[in-house]
Amino acid sequence: MEENENRPFRIAKLAGKGCCLVATRDIAPLEIILSDRAAVVAPNHESQPVCLGCLQIVDGSYVCPLCGYPMCSLECSMCSVHTQECTVLRGVQHDGEGLNYKIVAVIRLLNLRDSSSHLWE
Repeated sequence: MEENENRPFRIAKLAGKGCCLVATRDIAPLEIILSDRAAVVAPNHESQPVCLGCLQIVDGSYVCPLCGYPMCSLECSMCSVHTQECTVLRGVQHDGEGLNYKIVAVIRLLNLRDSSSHLWE
């Protein structure tokens, strides 16, 4: 049995719409029919200060000792996600209000491209 046979939808091309999912049976309210995992997670560029390790809101009382970005703890400042971007962030000026959070997603995407080509593809 093919994996696609159990799905409650099929992929179709509709004139004027392009590729879309079309139900193949009734779908119950709140039924999960498709799930995916984010390739990268980063703060919103308009966010209030958040920890770059766990994305929890922070008060700015602790910052990464290397790049100066707000973090919630030394543990988060040493997490693998942040250590990969920390070197780049060291050279970026910031005002503590998240004005340069917009580059975090870009750095994380470039790190993904360079370290996990199977996810990038």
